[in-house]
Amino acid sequence: MMNSRTVRLTFAGVVFSVAAWTQALNENARREQIMLRANKPDAAACQSIQAGLVDPSADIRLRAANALYWKCARGNIGQSAAKALCRSIELGNAHAGVWLLLGYARPEDAKPCLGKPIRKGAMVKLGTATKPVPAALAARVALARLGDPSAIAALREAFRSASLDEVLFLLAALRDVEDPASIQAAIKLLDDNKRQVPGADSHSTRTLRNAALEAVVERLHLKPSFPIDRGRTYSTAEIDEVRAASLSHR
Repeated sequence: MMNSRTVRLTFAGVVFSVAAWTQALNENARREQIMLRANKPDAAACQSIQAGLVDPSADIRLRAANALYWKCARGNIGQSAAKALCRSIELGNAHAGVWLLLGYARPEDAKPCLGKPIRKGAMVKLGTATKPVPAALAARVALARLGDPSAIAALREAFRSASLDEVLFLLAALRDVEDPASIQAAIKLLDDNKRQVPGADSHSTRTLRNAALEAVVERLHLKPSFPIDRGRTYSTAEIDEVRAASLSHR
């Protein structure tokens, strides 16, 4: 029997008792639960983490989004947690994953949420080491994945003309991009040997083409003849190899 203080949110058949979650555990315990489940992200753990999307704590909401985006099956999360993702956005979750995961939801569940006016100045990040970008950019990636024509056109243009921070975000989110022309625009970034981006540590830099190589290899599931070491600088021959493999990829 549910009393008046219990709030139950039903998302695609999964019932989360938010009151039970928050009353049974204090904030530190709830945070620890998210971290423990993220370390062993099987289907049950990923389902449990979804409750954190609507936690009263902004930090826990962000941690839940980070775990769901990076550790769990994106397609499953988009389908099962669309309403929770939308509510997390309304609560101001600053993790870009809550937007990007909606690109895997049913259009009828995601588009009304993604189409709402975005709070002025709202910024999101995909990781602690990345720079914040406008939430509208993350929404655009999700809408493009859902087939929205205007979002697809805007996404293609963003790969060509967005700021460096925004282009780095798009490369980090390339896993969520389905539009062939946008992927080709990402491949074109293998030619960018001028703009400087962070390297393997806080004291080093490398050119954008190196970050593009890592994103393209992951997105297209390429198997280059050389190792991919995040943050390193790749040789011209290695860049050329990935470019050729990318352009011939089907």
